Amino acid sequence: MLGGAVAGLSGPLLAACGPGRSPGQQPVSLRSEAPQCVSLTGHTFTRGGRYCDRGPGGDRESMITPLDHRGPLIATADTLTSYYIDAIVEWEIATGEPIRLLAPQRADNWVYARCGESTVNPRCDGVLVVHRDGCAVAELVGHIPGGHRTPGSPTDGIQGLCRVADDHLISLGTDNTLRRWRLSAADQVAETGIASSAEDRTLGPGPDAGTVLVAHSTGAELFDAETLRSRAAYDGLPASAVGWVSSPAGLLAGVSAGDERGLLIWDPATGRHELLATNDAPGAVAVSATGVVAAVNGLVVWLRTPDGRTSRVRLADPSYLTGAAAFSPDERMLHILDKRTGIRTVELATGRTITAYRELAP
Repeated sequence: MLGGAVAGLSGPLLAACGPGRSPGQQPVSLRSEAPQCVSLTGHTFTRGGRYCDRGPGGDRESMITPLDHRGPLIATADTLTSYYIDAIVEWEIATGEPIRLLAPQRADNWVYARCGESTVNPRCDGVLVVHRDGCAVAELVGHIPGGHRTPGSPTDGIQGLCRVADDHLISLGTDNTLRRWRLSAADQVAETGIASSAEDRTLGPGPDAGTVLVAHSTGAELFDAETLRSRAAYDGLPASAVGWVSSPAGLLAGVSAGDERGLLIWDPATGRHELLATNDAPGAVAVSATGVVAAVNGLVVWLRTPDGRTSRVRLADPSYLTGAAAFSPDERMLHILDKRTGIRTVELATGRTITAYRELAP
Protein backbone atom coordinates (compact mmCIF):
# COMPACT_ATOMS: atom_id res chain seq x y z
CA MET A 1 0.00 0.00 0.00
CA LEU A 2 2.91 2.31 0.64
CA GLY A 3 4.76 1.33 -2.48
CA GLY A 4 3.51 4.13 -4.71
CA ALA A 5 3.24 7.88 -4.21
CA VAL A 6 -0.14 9.58 -4.49
CA ALA A 7 0.03 13.16 -5.73
CA GLY A 8 -2.37 15.95 -6.57
CA LEU A 9 -5.32 14.73 -4.51
CA SER A 10 -7.36 17.05 -2.28
CA GLY A 11 -9.44 14.36 -0.60
CA PRO A 12 -8.49 11.55 1.85
CA LEU A 13 -5.78 9.14 0.72
CA LEU A 14 -6.39 5.38 0.84
CA ALA A 15 -9.19 5.90 3.34
CA ALA A 16 -10.55 2.40 2.75
CA CYS A 17 -7.29 0.85 3.97
CA GLY A 18 -7.60 2.02 7.57
CA PRO A 19 -10.32 2.19 10.20
CA GLY A 20 -13.28 4.45 9.68
CA ARG A 21 -13.47 7.91 11.20
CA SER A 22 -14.25 7.77 14.91
CA PRO A 23 -17.78 8.79 15.97
CA GLY A 24 -18.04 12.54 16.31
CA GLN A 25 -14.75 13.22 14.55
CA GLN A 26 -15.10 15.91 11.92
CA PRO A 27 -12.42 17.46 9.72
CA VAL A 28 -11.64 21.03 10.64
CA SER A 29 -11.52 23.86 8.12
CA LEU A 30 -8.02 24.51 6.88
CA ARG A 31 -6.76 27.94 6.05
CA SER A 32 -4.08 26.51 3.78
CA GLU A 33 -3.61 23.05 2.29
CA ALA A 34 -0.22 21.37 2.36
CA PRO A 35 0.84 19.82 -0.95
CA GLN A 36 0.70 16.06 -1.38
CA CYS A 37 4.36 15.94 -2.48
CA VAL A 38 7.42 18.05 -1.72
CA SER A 39 10.94 18.11 -3.18
CA LEU A 40 14.06 20.24 -2.79
CA THR A 41 13.76 21.54 -6.34
CA GLY A 42 10.04 22.26 -6.32
CA HIS A 43 9.28 23.51 -2.79
CA THR A 44 9.09 27.18 -1.81
CA PHE A 45 9.71 27.60 1.93
CA THR A 46 7.15 29.94 3.49
CA ARG A 47 7.43 31.26 7.03
CA GLY A 48 4.47 31.74 9.35
CA GLY A 49 2.05 29.43 7.53
CA ARG A 50 -1.16 28.57 9.38
CA TYR A 51 -2.93 25.27 8.96
CA CYS A 52 -5.34 24.64 11.84
CA ASP A 53 -6.42 28.06 13.09
CA ARG A 54 -7.51 31.35 11.64
CA GLY A 55 -4.94 33.59 13.31
CA PRO A 56 -2.83 36.08 11.35
CA GLY A 57 0.28 34.96 9.54
CA GLY A 58 3.83 35.75 10.59
CA ASP A 59 6.31 33.99 12.81
CA ARG A 60 4.48 32.41 15.74
CA GLU A 61 7.25 32.97 18.29
CA SER A 62 9.20 36.00 17.15
CA MET A 63 8.22 38.96 15.00
CA ILE A 64 11.87 40.08 14.86
CA THR A 65 14.10 37.09 14.18
CA PRO A 66 12.77 34.07 12.22
CA LEU A 67 13.07 30.77 14.08
CA ASP A 68 13.44 28.47 11.10
CA HIS A 69 14.71 25.22 12.66
CA ARG A 70 12.61 22.83 14.75
CA GLY A 71 13.08 19.51 16.49
CA PRO A 72 12.87 16.72 17.16
CA LEU A 73 16.28 15.91 15.71
CA ILE A 74 16.62 12.30 14.51
CA ALA A 75 20.17 11.04 13.94
CA THR A 76 21.67 8.03 12.15
CA ALA A 77 25.35 7.44 11.47
CA ASP A 78 25.12 9.41 8.21
CA THR A 79 22.03 11.63 8.32
CA LEU A 80 20.01 14.03 10.44
CA THR A 81 16.31 14.77 10.12
CA SER A 82 14.61 17.93 11.35
CA TYR A 83 12.02 20.53 10.43
CA TYR A 84 13.13 23.55 8.42
CA ILE A 85 10.44 26.25 8.21
CA ASP A 86 7.56 24.21 6.74
CA ALA A 87 9.02 20.89 5.63
CA ILE A 88 10.83 17.90 7.13
CA VAL A 89 14.40 17.76 5.78
CA GLU A 90 16.99 14.97 5.69
CA TRP A 91 20.56 16.33 5.92
CA GLU A 92 23.94 14.71 5.20
CA ILE A 93 26.18 14.84 8.29
CA ALA A 94 29.48 14.68 6.38
CA THR A 95 28.78 17.78 4.28
CA GLY A 96 25.94 19.62 6.04
CA GLU A 97 23.98 19.60 2.79
CA PRO A 98 20.23 18.87 2.51
CA ILE A 99 19.58 15.54 0.80
CA ARG A 100 15.80 15.60 0.31
CA LEU A 101 12.47 16.75 1.71
CA LEU A 102 10.54 13.98 3.46
CA ALA A 103 7.15 15.63 4.07
CA PRO A 104 5.45 19.04 4.15
CA GLN A 105 4.16 20.55 7.37
CA ARG A 106 0.43 19.82 7.70
CA ALA A 107 -0.51 21.19 11.13
CA ASP A 108 0.45 23.98 13.51
CA ASN A 109 3.06 21.96 15.37
CA TRP A 110 6.29 20.17 14.47
CA VAL A 111 5.52 16.61 15.59
CA TYR A 112 6.81 13.88 13.28
CA ALA A 113 8.41 10.42 13.25
CA ARG A 114 10.51 8.34 10.87
CA CYS A 115 9.85 4.61 10.55
CA GLY A 116 12.08 2.94 7.99
CA GLU A 117 11.41 4.70 4.69
CA SER A 118 8.20 6.29 5.98
CA THR A 119 7.79 9.75 7.53
CA VAL A 120 4.62 10.51 9.49
CA ASN A 121 3.19 13.81 10.69
CA PRO A 122 -0.30 15.03 11.71
CA ARG A 123 -2.97 16.85 9.80
CA CYS A 124 -5.33 19.35 11.46
CA ASP A 125 -8.16 16.85 11.90
CA GLY A 126 -6.03 14.43 13.94
CA VAL A 127 -5.28 12.17 10.97
CA LEU A 128 -1.67 11.02 10.68
CA VAL A 129 -0.32 11.21 7.14
CA VAL A 130 2.25 8.64 5.99
CA HIS A 131 4.82 9.79 3.38
CA ARG A 132 7.28 8.01 1.13
CA ASP A 133 9.84 9.93 -0.94
CA GLY A 134 8.20 13.22 0.02
CA CYS A 135 4.69 12.18 -1.06
CA ALA A 136 1.59 11.34 1.00
CA VAL A 137 0.69 7.67 0.48
CA ALA A 138 -1.67 6.71 3.34
CA GLU A 139 -3.65 8.00 6.33
CA LEU A 140 -3.98 6.74 9.90
CA VAL A 141 -7.44 7.71 11.15
CA GLY A 142 -8.52 7.50 14.78
CA HIS A 143 -7.47 10.39 17.01
CA ILE A 144 -10.11 13.01 17.78
CA PRO A 145 -8.66 16.55 18.01
CA GLY A 146 -11.72 18.17 19.60
CA GLY A 147 -13.88 17.48 22.64
CA HIS A 148 -11.29 16.22 25.14
CA ARG A 149 -8.56 18.66 24.13
CA THR A 150 -7.04 20.46 27.10
CA PRO A 151 -6.41 24.23 27.01
CA GLY A 152 -3.15 25.10 25.29
CA SER A 153 -2.72 21.68 23.66
CA PRO A 154 -2.08 21.27 19.91
CA THR A 155 -5.01 22.17 17.68
CA ASP A 156 -4.48 19.02 15.61
CA GLY A 157 -4.77 16.86 18.73
CA ILE A 158 -1.43 15.02 18.40
CA GLN A 159 1.09 15.45 21.21
CA GLY A 160 3.72 12.86 20.28
CA LEU A 161 4.81 10.18 17.80
CA CYS A 162 7.33 7.43 18.54
CA ARG A 163 8.80 4.81 16.20
CA VAL A 164 8.83 1.31 17.70
CA ALA A 165 9.75 -0.59 14.49
CA ASP A 166 10.20 0.17 10.81
CA ASP A 167 6.53 -0.67 10.22
CA HIS A 168 5.06 0.34 13.58
CA LEU A 169 4.36 3.71 15.18
CA ILE A 170 2.83 4.80 18.49
CA SER A 171 0.93 8.07 18.77
CA LEU A 172 -0.24 10.13 21.76
CA GLY A 173 -3.32 12.32 21.38
CA THR A 174 -5.03 15.06 23.34
CA ASP A 175 -8.08 12.77 23.24
CA ASN A 176 -6.26 10.93 26.08
CA THR A 177 -5.45 7.86 23.99
CA LEU A 178 -2.25 6.04 23.07
CA ARG A 179 -2.45 4.16 19.76
CA ARG A 180 -0.20 1.72 17.90
CA TRP A 181 -0.33 1.62 14.09
CA ARG A 182 0.90 -0.76 11.38
CA LEU A 183 2.01 1.47 8.52
CA SER A 184 2.08 -1.08 5.70
CA ALA A 185 -1.64 -1.78 6.21
CA ALA A 186 -2.55 1.73 7.42
CA ASP A 187 -4.47 0.29 10.37
CA GLN A 188 -4.58 0.60 14.16
CA VAL A 189 -3.49 -2.50 16.06
CA ALA A 190 -3.76 -1.37 19.69
CA GLU A 191 -5.25 1.43 21.78
CA THR A 192 -5.37 2.41 25.44
CA GLY A 193 -6.61 5.34 27.52
CA ILE A 194 -4.29 7.72 29.34
CA ALA A 195 -5.21 8.68 32.90
CA SER A 196 -3.29 11.95 32.98
CA SER A 197 -4.76 14.94 31.18
CA ALA A 198 -1.80 17.28 31.39
CA GLU A 199 -1.45 19.63 28.45
CA ASP A 200 2.34 19.32 28.37
CA ARG A 201 2.57 15.56 27.78
CA THR A 202 5.36 14.09 25.68
CA LEU A 203 5.95 10.65 24.16
CA GLY A 204 9.32 8.98 23.78
CA PRO A 205 11.23 5.70 24.05
CA GLY A 206 11.32 3.90 27.39
CA PRO A 207 14.44 2.39 28.99
CA ASP A 208 14.31 -0.59 26.61
CA ALA A 209 13.00 -1.35 23.12
CA GLY A 210 9.80 -2.88 24.53
CA THR A 211 8.52 0.26 26.26
CA VAL A 212 7.49 3.86 25.62
CA LEU A 213 7.29 6.72 28.11
CA VAL A 214 4.41 9.19 28.39
CA ALA A 215 5.61 12.10 30.52
CA HIS A 216 4.55 15.55 31.65
CA SER A 217 6.12 18.16 33.90
CA THR A 218 5.56 16.34 37.22
CA GLY A 219 4.82 12.73 36.29
CA ALA A 220 5.41 9.89 33.87
CA GLU A 221 3.98 6.50 32.93
CA LEU A 222 5.71 3.56 31.26
CA PHE A 223 3.75 1.50 28.70
CA ASP A 224 4.41 -1.80 26.97
CA ALA A 225 5.15 -0.94 23.33
CA GLU A 226 3.36 -4.03 22.01
CA THR A 227 0.15 -4.15 24.08
CA LEU A 228 0.11 -0.52 25.34
CA ARG A 229 -0.59 -1.81 28.85
CA SER A 230 0.73 0.32 31.68
CA ARG A 231 3.86 -1.07 33.36
CA ALA A 232 4.60 1.65 35.91
CA ALA A 233 3.40 5.13 36.88
CA TYR A 234 5.50 7.79 38.58
CA ASP A 235 3.86 10.74 40.34
CA GLY A 236 5.18 13.62 42.39
CA LEU A 237 8.31 14.21 40.34
CA PRO A 238 10.06 17.60 40.65
CA ALA A 239 8.75 19.98 37.97
CA SER A 240 10.57 19.70 34.64
CA ALA A 241 10.34 22.39 31.99
CA VAL A 242 10.71 19.93 29.09
CA GLY A 243 9.00 16.81 30.42
CA TRP A 244 11.16 13.73 31.04
CA VAL A 245 13.46 11.56 28.92
CA SER A 246 14.27 7.97 29.87
CA SER A 247 17.77 6.48 30.03
CA PRO A 248 18.64 2.78 29.41
CA ALA A 249 19.12 2.34 33.17
CA GLY A 250 15.58 3.59 33.85
CA LEU A 251 16.61 7.02 35.15
CA LEU A 252 14.62 10.04 33.99
CA ALA A 253 16.28 13.28 32.83
CA GLY A 254 14.62 16.70 32.71
CA VAL A 255 15.21 20.43 33.18
CA SER A 256 14.37 22.10 36.48
CA ALA A 257 11.34 24.37 36.29
CA GLY A 258 11.94 25.69 39.81
CA ASP A 259 14.00 28.59 41.12
CA GLU A 260 17.18 26.52 40.90
CA ARG A 261 18.05 26.04 37.26
CA GLY A 262 19.77 22.97 35.93
CA LEU A 263 19.66 19.36 34.76
CA LEU A 264 17.40 17.05 36.79
CA ILE A 265 18.02 13.32 37.18
CA TRP A 266 15.26 11.30 38.88
CA ASP A 267 15.59 7.68 39.98
CA PRO A 268 12.23 5.83 39.97
CA ALA A 269 13.71 3.01 42.05
CA THR A 270 14.48 5.29 45.01
CA GLY A 271 12.23 8.28 44.35
CA ARG A 272 15.23 10.55 44.74
CA HIS A 273 16.44 13.24 42.40
CA GLU A 274 19.64 15.17 41.85
CA LEU A 275 20.12 18.63 40.37
CA LEU A 276 23.13 19.64 38.32
CA ALA A 277 22.97 23.43 38.73
CA THR A 278 23.59 25.56 35.62
CA ASN A 279 23.62 29.32 35.07
CA ASP A 280 20.57 29.19 32.83
CA ALA A 281 18.00 26.50 32.19
CA PRO A 282 19.24 24.04 29.52
CA GLY A 283 17.32 24.24 26.29
CA ALA A 284 17.41 20.55 25.40
CA VAL A 285 18.35 17.21 26.93
CA ALA A 286 19.60 14.12 25.04
CA VAL A 287 20.37 10.60 26.28
CA SER A 288 22.80 8.25 24.51
CA ALA A 289 22.39 4.51 23.98
CA THR A 290 24.71 3.84 26.92
CA GLY A 291 22.98 6.29 29.26
CA VAL A 292 25.13 9.43 28.97
CA VAL A 293 22.96 12.53 29.47
CA ALA A 294 23.76 15.79 27.66
CA ALA A 295 22.16 19.16 28.45
CA VAL A 296 22.85 22.09 26.11
CA ASN A 297 23.23 25.31 28.07
CA GLY A 298 24.28 28.24 25.90
CA LEU A 299 28.07 28.28 25.95
CA VAL A 300 28.48 24.75 27.28
CA VAL A 301 27.22 21.18 27.09
CA TRP A 302 26.85 19.48 30.48
CA LEU A 303 27.48 15.72 30.50
CA ARG A 304 26.50 13.13 33.11
CA THR A 305 27.73 9.55 32.79
CA PRO A 306 25.73 6.56 34.11
CA ASP A 307 27.98 6.33 37.18
CA GLY A 308 27.01 9.88 38.20
CA ARG A 309 30.14 11.75 37.11
CA THR A 310 29.56 15.18 35.57
CA SER A 311 31.61 17.39 33.27
CA ARG A 312 31.11 20.26 30.89
CA VAL A 313 32.38 21.04 27.40
CA ARG A 314 32.68 24.61 26.16
CA LEU A 315 31.16 25.07 22.71
CA ALA A 316 33.02 26.89 19.95
CA ASP A 317 29.60 27.94 18.63
CA PRO A 318 27.10 28.46 21.47
CA SER A 319 23.38 27.69 21.24
CA TYR A 320 20.99 29.98 23.13
CA LEU A 321 17.72 28.89 21.49
CA THR A 322 18.29 25.13 21.55
CA GLY A 323 15.32 23.19 20.26
CA ALA A 324 16.77 19.66 20.17
CA ALA A 325 19.93 17.61 20.59
CA ALA A 326 20.94 14.06 19.65
CA PHE A 327 24.02 11.89 20.12
CA SER A 328 25.81 10.25 17.22
CA PRO A 329 25.68 6.42 17.41
CA ASP A 330 29.33 6.27 18.51
CA GLU A 331 28.65 9.00 21.14
CA ARG A 332 31.67 11.03 20.00
CA MET A 333 29.49 13.77 18.52
CA LEU A 334 26.46 15.74 19.64
CA HIS A 335 24.11 17.22 17.06
CA ILE A 336 22.60 20.50 18.28
CA LEU A 337 19.61 22.27 16.71
CA ASP A 338 19.32 25.98 17.46
CA LYS A 339 15.99 27.45 16.34
CA ARG A 340 17.65 30.61 15.05
CA THR A 341 21.23 29.75 14.01
CA GLY A 342 20.60 26.25 12.65
CA ILE A 343 22.15 22.82 13.16
CA ARG A 344 25.72 22.05 14.26
CA THR A 345 27.54 18.76 14.78
CA VAL A 346 29.94 19.14 17.70
CA GLU A 347 32.89 17.01 18.79
CA LEU A 348 32.27 16.31 22.47
CA ALA A 349 35.95 15.92 23.36
CA THR A 350 36.74 19.50 22.29
CA GLY A 351 33.46 21.37 21.74
CA ARG A 352 34.51 22.36 18.24
CA THR A 353 32.02 22.37 15.38
CA ILE A 354 32.64 19.53 12.93
CA THR A 355 29.77 20.33 10.56
CA ALA A 356 27.64 23.44 10.10
CA TYR A 357 24.51 22.74 8.05
CA ARG A 358 23.71 24.91 5.06
CA GLU A 359 20.69 27.18 5.32
CA LEU A 360 18.01 26.81 2.68
CA ALA A 361 16.62 29.97 1.13
CA PRO A 362 13.02 30.71 2.19
